[in-house]
Amino acid sequence: MHTILPFLLAMVVVVVLLEMWAARLKIAYPILLVVAGLLLGFIPGLPMVRIHPDLIFFIFLP
Repeated sequence: MHTILPFLLAMVVVVVLLEMWAARLKIAYPILLVVAGLLLGFIPGLPMVRIHPDLIFFIFLP
């Protein structure tokens, strides 16, 4: 838990900065989130997030 906390805080900061940048550039916010997610996928050494498929079905398909 203690090792993931700085990563989560950094992600919150990145999301806030992307939102401000999207407003300044007049670009749709979700587009920047997708681009940032794609770029984060190429960074080696980031923790692997594993989500059980049943959880996804429970959240997105009520």
